[in-house]
Amino acid sequence: MTLLDMLPSLSKAAPLRFDPAIWPLTTSSDEDGRLCIGGVPLTDIADEFGTPAYVIDESDFRRRARHYRKTLRDVEVVYAGKSLLTTAVARWAREEGLGVDVCSRGELAVALAGGVDPARIVMHGNAKSPDDLRDAVAVGVGRIVVDSDIEVAYLAGLARRRQRVLLRITPDVDIQGHRAVTTGISHQKFGYARR
Repeated sequence: MTLLDMLPSLSKAAPLRFDPAIWPLTTSSDEDGRLCIGGVPLTDIADEFGTPAYVIDESDFRRRARHYRKTLRDVEVVYAGKSLLTTAVARWAREEGLGVDVCSRGELAVALAGGVDPARIVMHGNAKSPDDLRDAVAVGVGRIVVDSDIEVAYLAGLARRRQRVLLRITPDVDIQGHRAVTTGISHQKFGYARR
């Protein structure tokens, strides 16, 4: 039972507000109090497809992509594929002028299938395999984020042309978070320590 069940007049007194940091911008509730995204009640999606179900609001994705591009005019905006990458999402990113960040050959294949120009792809995953790096070099990704001397050695053996790279530098900043997810300190598994 919810507060709205106990006091139905509350739904008329003040419209529900959904935090845009969490919810798509098109999130609302309909006259029956159902949660909707893009005007579609989520209960209808659950009834048709079952749960759990991933719901992606294309208009929200595109609106936010345009906002980033407008706000960061002089910066190449790159969508983080690890958040969710499908061929449709890759296509939306491409159509909105975003690059795509991938962390494996599987994600690379999805980005390419979505029509993303390889030059707009960044290969950025920790513990990239030689196969990941080989495929990235073969298709001509725009940049490869290098985490270790081992990756540099792999790339040196693979690259037949100059490959643009970014170095992942560990800033040695401890935010006092949980040790399992701390990535900014000098003695951890990602990137190069500052020297």
